[in-house]
Amino acid sequence: MFKGKVLRGFVDKVTKAHYPVGSTYITDSEDRMAEIVATGEAKGVVYVDFEAPDVETPKTLSAMTVPELRAFAESIGVELKAAKKADIIAELEAIEVD
Repeated sequence: MFKGKVLRGFVDKVTKAHYPVGSTYITDSEDRMAEIVATGEAKGVVYVDFEAPDVETPKTLSAMTVPELRAFAESIGVELKAAKKADIIAELEAIEVD
């Protein structure tokens, strides 16, 4: 999700909604955000001061379920020998990362 504070009022050409100065613009589309930025740059103005997008924080090993741990191990090419969650975590933590 992308959101930002409206610095120069405008009417959204897609939704036809009016965004006055000081309001908040929210979109799920990175392409739409880029289009608004590019339109403003072409005219020498900034319509919306976008915040950094929300980034999902990766889970720690201890927060993962056993199936998630197995999938993670498979994704990094590790064949697990352990069956219990604590043993799987210990096995994954023992792997040296380059």
